[in-house]
Amino acid sequence: MKKVLYALFVGLLFVQSGFSQESINNYKYVIVPNKYDFVKEADQYQLNSLSKFLFEKYGFKVVMQDDTYPDELYNNMCLGLKSDVVNESGLFTTKLKVVLKNCQNRVVFEGAEGTSKDKQYKVAYNQALREAFISVEALNYSYEPSSSVAQAKAVAPVAESNEVKVPVKQVAEVATVETVTAPQPKAVVGQNEVAYEMLYAQKIAGGYQLVDSAPKVVMVLLETPKTDMFLVKGRDAIVYKSNDEWILSDKSSGESKTTTLVIKF
Repeated sequence: MKKVLYALFVGLLFVQSGFSQESINNYKYVIVPNKYDFVKEADQYQLNSLSKFLFEKYGFKVVMQDDTYPDELYNNMCLGLKSDVVNESGLFTTKLKVVLKNCQNRVVFEGAEGTSKDKQYKVAYNQALREAFISVEALNYSYEPSSSVAQAKAVAPVAESNEVKVPVKQVAEVATVETVTAPQPKAVVGQNEVAYEMLYAQKIAGGYQLVDSAPKVVMVLLETPKTDMFLVKGRDAIVYKSNDEWILSDKSSGESKTTTLVIKF
């Protein structure tokens, strides 16, 4: 048998306490930096140019960091999202993911990892970035003006703590938040431990991506010939359905570990 293949959980959260697809739609611009932190030069390997091209391909209005900004964005930076690409590469695999932050420096979108095993940096980075943008494509972005975002004001970033900020009225209302204690991430269903409270699945090419309420892509599930069984991308693991429960069987650590997942398709 071949090693257990990899599966992707892709679900874009639609919950009251997290950012939803509608909140992404409320932002009119994406600002792409001229240089990413993990490279030495501006637009090295054409990563920034490729980011601009792909954002525009999927419907976003894009402004490069040093471009002349449109008047409405210059007067209110909260109309835009700051894009970044995070490098989580290992020794033999290039791994990149796309992150979007609002004017208050809060992450409103974190995509699934795109990967490549090519040995040439330029090829590997481009392949991984294009795969990472599958999560952006899955947003089905379409701009919808919001008075909440238009009236929001940028603030200086604050230090991290054990508390999280949750919108009071709507996830799109960036300016009005209250502080609450973060929920415990684990629960129990039957005899098995649940790794996450709830995951939301969204269809993508070749499978699904699962997201939590952050929103953050937790994993990507790849389809197999067998119904209700998926490979987990990037891990020696599978997800399958048993007795109406979704089970994650993971051997990535060398030992077989089984947990129950709560997934909303």
